[in-house]
Amino acid sequence: MLFVLVRSLSNIGVCLLTTLATGLGTAGPATALQAGTARVDITPAPVVGVPMCGYARGYDHPSTGLHDSLWARILVLDDGDLRVAIVSVDLIGFNVDADPGPGRLAGLLQSAGIDGWLVVSTHTHGGPRTLDLGTPYDADRVWGGDTPYTLWVEDRIVDAVATAVTNLQPVQVRAGKGAVDLSFNRRLVRPDGTVEMIWGRYDAFTADQLGPTDPDVGVVRLDDAAGQPVAVLVHYACHAVVLGSGNHRLTADFPGYAMAYVERQLPGATALFLQGAAGDLDPRVDVQDSFAPAQTQGVTLGREALRVAHDLALAPPLEDSPRLDWVQWQRPFRLNRDPAQQVDVTFGLLRVGRHLAFGTLPGEPFVGLQLDLKARSPVTHTYLLGYTNGYVGYLPTLAAHHEGGYGADSGDTFQIQPEAGEAMVDAIAAELIAGAGGPTAVTEAASAGAPSGPALQLAPNIPNPFNGETMIPFVLPARAEVALVILDLLGRRLRQLRAGSMAPGHHQVRWNGRDDDGHTVASGIYLCRLTAGNRVVTRRLAVLR
Repeated sequence: MLFVLVRSLSNIGVCLLTTLATGLGTAGPATALQAGTARVDITPAPVVGVPMCGYARGYDHPSTGLHDSLWARILVLDDGDLRVAIVSVDLIGFNVDADPGPGRLAGLLQSAGIDGWLVVSTHTHGGPRTLDLGTPYDADRVWGGDTPYTLWVEDRIVDAVATAVTNLQPVQVRAGKGAVDLSFNRRLVRPDGTVEMIWGRYDAFTADQLGPTDPDVGVVRLDDAAGQPVAVLVHYACHAVVLGSGNHRLTADFPGYAMAYVERQLPGATALFLQGAAGDLDPRVDVQDSFAPAQTQGVTLGREALRVAHDLALAPPLEDSPRLDWVQWQRPFRLNRDPAQQVDVTFGLLRVGRHLAFGTLPGEPFVGLQLDLKARSPVTHTYLLGYTNGYVGYLPTLAAHHEGGYGADSGDTFQIQPEAGEAMVDAIAAELIAGAGGPTAVTEAASAGAPSGPALQLAPNIPNPFNGETMIPFVLPARAEVALVILDLLGRRLRQLRAGSMAPGHHQVRWNGRDDDGHTVASGIYLCRLTAGNRVVTRRLAVLR
């Protein structure tokens, strides 16, 4: 293991962060990437009286029975040097890494020869209680008799991972995307700046009143030597809350229906749901007691994933013999309930060759973080996974935090300092850019602690957030051809503020919050990108109307 000292710049100042970077998967002889899969039922037995989790921290909702089974679906990847397990579990969350860590499951996986792990919870709110939603990394090991349920699940996962290892075989990797409109942003930001939570009321508002979503359905298909699918990974961002607090039957909610649909249509393949940045996104039909909308929305997602998977069968693989690279960071963040205390939070990045990457966060990231990472990443297929390897509560964008609302500045599940989500995404983006080659890319995370001497700098805009206009300061170390542009989170250019040759020194440019056509941009997060020669610096701006 290599301990690297990294410097990070947040909106509250410069701080040192200690990064645990496991740089495995270094260059070696090209070998075929191998993959193996397994599935294991993790439905508790008996199913009656199980403490349910999702709408209360305590044991307020014991189950009355089972509606549909809960599963752990496993994919093990091995490039000859590095072995990584991706595990999708039909649970609200699951603590693998811990403070100070590693957790029990992490130790078991290491003992089983697994070098890296992504245990991704689908975040169903119709499952058993596995953790305390109000305390970072607090696993529930109380109920379940002589063998607590959480311990039993850990053992089941390790056994299934071992089965997947025995199933390893050479595979080719293909990736693509589709789109479905199943989610809506449950935070309504009114014109006066106030925020209202609109759970269960999607139909009461027009599209222009609602906040951002991400309709992309990311699909990764792994095929064996005969061209048959071994595994299909489906990435989508949406809370698994079609069933509300009135439901007392165990269920995997819409992700369970979606993956079951894909597996029925592709016999022999294992379908893994990878929950995205769903912190502020709900299904359009949500928090009610009927299972029919869960099935309808799940099958809609499954059909789109299947359509993309079928198309990928005719596409070339991403590359021959892709190499794996797994990096983990551990960074301390303050607790909101007591800023004098802090918790060490672990997050990570898995790269599969040059064109596929999974950034992992151990909480509930807002969708703006996902859109931001995709816009900044040079890797074609970049997915941000929430609810991975642990649970530390909501991870809002700073703009959402300033606006307020549940998960943004309030609630038991708003556990760690509001800068945490953006700081972790900064580190992931910087690692992706640094590993992509090409022009030197400087991000907030990478440039904050640069050595003394001339450097390209893009300072925080003042004010930020802003309403009418803001000043954007920057420093050029030498004369250069400069482009200063404003982008949306999808990477589309909205405004060019400066272009042409500029002298070295300090500069500042005013932006009035309008695009190139003179239209006022809406409230939200935008990217300011400064290009000087072959160097690039990117920083976020927040507009509040």
